[in-house]
Amino acid sequence: NGQRFRDQVVGPALRDAIANHSKLIVDMDGAFSYSSSFLEEAFGGLARLQEFRQQDIRDCLEIRSVDPIYAGFYKDARKYLDEALRARAQ
Repeated sequence: NGQRFRDQVVGPALRDAIANHSKLIVDMDGAFSYSSSFLEEAFGGLARLQEFRQQDIRDCLEIRSVDPIYAGFYKDARKYLDEALRARAQ
């Protein structure tokens, strides 16, 4: 599920990227599918939890998709992340 992916994969990898002044690239291509709830919890939840500074998320996390089949999933993941970051800034 999205929470597990966030807590066990993306969160720890993002912590490492921040500590090493590098970039975490999440490649959306190749999965069978993503549910909107998975994407919202994984990426929107990442910003909502406030474990990471907003600027660190913007600087060190890159969500990527080059395969047009996954373009919608990529857009949704970005949307959920950006919405959560905007809500946090208010």
